[in-house]
Amino acid sequence: MATHNNTSKPCQFLPLPSTDFIRILYLTPGSGSDQLSGSLFRVGLGANAHYEALSYEWGSPDKTRLLHLQVDSDDEPTTAVIRITESLYEALCDLRCEPPDNTARAVWADAICINQDDAEEVAQQVSIMGQIYRTASRVVTYIGPDRDGAGALAVQFAQELANFDRRQYHKHPRMRKILQRFTKPADDPRQRPPSDSRWAALRSLLSRGWPSRCWCAHEFLVNKNLLLMCGRVNIHDWSILMTVVLMVFRRELPASLVPGAHEDPRGVGECIQRLGEMRSSLVIYQLQSDLSSLLLKTHAFRASDPRDKVYSVLGLAREYQLHHNDHLAAMPLPEVSYTRSAEDLYIEVASQIFETCQDMRLLVHNLPIKTLTSLPSWVPDWSTWVYGTGAVVFDLIYNACGPATTPKLHVVRERNMLQIVGCLVDRINRVGSGPIGPHYRRTSPDDVAPRRKWLASQQEELVRFLSADRYPDGKTQDLQTALWKTLIGNMTFSGHAAGDDEDSRSYMEYRTCFDAHIEEFHHLDGKHRDMANRFVDAVRRKSRSRRLATTERGYLAAVPEKAEVGDWVCMFHGARNLFVVRESIGSSTDSVEEDSFVFLGPAYVHGLMQGEVLEAEWYRERTISLA
Repeated sequence: MATHNNTSKPCQFLPLPSTDFIRILYLTPGSGSDQLSGSLFRVGLGANAHYEALSYEWGSPDKTRLLHLQVDSDDEPTTAVIRITESLYEALCDLRCEPPDNTARAVWADAICINQDDAEEVAQQVSIMGQIYRTASRVVTYIGPDRDGAGALAVQFAQELANFDRRQYHKHPRMRKILQRFTKPADDPRQRPPSDSRWAALRSLLSRGWPSRCWCAHEFLVNKNLLLMCGRVNIHDWSILMTVVLMVFRRELPASLVPGAHEDPRGVGECIQRLGEMRSSLVIYQLQSDLSSLLLKTHAFRASDPRDKVYSVLGLAREYQLHHNDHLAAMPLPEVSYTRSAEDLYIEVASQIFETCQDMRLLVHNLPIKTLTSLPSWVPDWSTWVYGTGAVVFDLIYNACGPATTPKLHVVRERNMLQIVGCLVDRINRVGSGPIGPHYRRTSPDDVAPRRKWLASQQEELVRFLSADRYPDGKTQDLQTALWKTLIGNMTFSGHAAGDDEDSRSYMEYRTCFDAHIEEFHHLDGKHRDMANRFVDAVRRKSRSRRLATTERGYLAAVPEKAEVGDWVCMFHGARNLFVVRESIGSSTDSVEEDSFVFLGPAYVHGLMQGEVLEAEWYRERTISLA
């Protein structure tokens, strides 16, 4: 290749001959401070082109680095220069082969291979992004440079931990505990002292932002052949990172390894776990997911452009595969266009899903905090995520609508209104002072006294107005039981029902856990400290974004933080959860046709989560309109 200099002219992209053409970058071998250079040529996507598709975190948009190119033209290759970001520059420098290997590495990288100044080409290439990554010989996910060898140290330690975990978890749970008793500290990598530099290196590795980016997630899921690179360190078994995260979630490794909400609002740990689940489903078992399910599964991932939250999963959707194979899909997919607003796109997608799929799960994932504030209340803002929401919205143990009801939904397009058949269950008449979450962020002994004080205030403000003798479900004889079950949504830390039978093991365990978590920490033995921590974890997972409340009929509830006195708890046919809605200004509940409400979010109401609403004498079916 000819030698280039900084006076090379800017790159002039020739148009792609057809919609099944792409550009491929052939990287010139080099190392260290060698000039980054290569060749860029157009090829047919179906021409058996051999290339690796690069996935990386874009990082800062500032294009401070130069890539020198030979670009194909109608006459002969021309010399050009293109400005790229620091993150892409680092990735390409680590990807290129080192001398004396004279093999040019063939790479597809979006910021180079797509003409970013041509909106029409960007939209067209984005629409076939899944095909580009699926056709590649492999996907290289570059998670960032290896600073001073810390990345290599972290990868080695993660492998040790994953190997240990796999040896342990092939055994029966009871046998596993016995084996762990006889495991020598020298054989258990979890027992390394906190001062060991491996812990800091691993935490730094798990804090990198690549797993939380929606395009990185898309690119991670479409090709069976996947390689992770940290600098020039190859990670062929990416699942070691997921295994470490799961060990943290199981409290077998220090919680500080995965940053919490105050340090990492991106929820990188959650994203790594979700990537593992989705890759197993989509790549290993080849199970197709519809667009609705994909949006739910990828809600935690982030995008610089909110429209990409939808566009990044289109190529993975079952509807796309049907359309691509000339079959008729039940739901039409939106066209990729960066000229329309994100709000318009989200409304179209939500309307199609509600009308075609009758998927009530969208309401559960419809968070009360929205960045796109002009969206109707019933339309999820896929660009907004609240740390920990995955556990809050988990609802498989509930069946508030009963076993026989099916969704009945209708979207009034001209008014951007969703009409749902359901029931207005009860009005909120009291709300507790302050949200639940801040009192259950940690399991520190220093938090016990403030937590006891807050619980005492909830007893005074809410629980004392209820009567165990007349609790509406006819079962609850102990308001303390109503309180602890409401705090955890009647769900254990592992996602199972905490038990309704007072003689059941899970009931007794979590009642004991509740008692332990408000005892002075120094009074507890090791077993009961673990139980106290377990209860705190369960509350944090289920109620981090809720507050306690009571209703006019005498129920205790955990409702969205924004809920107020006068808001309604409602049941929608076909939905596992109960929800809270607020009358729109000017609405009157005397007229079904004219009523409209603002959607606030899902709720837990003790005694009404298993179909009891349908059996109540006050049940009245009606249409509820959400504006």
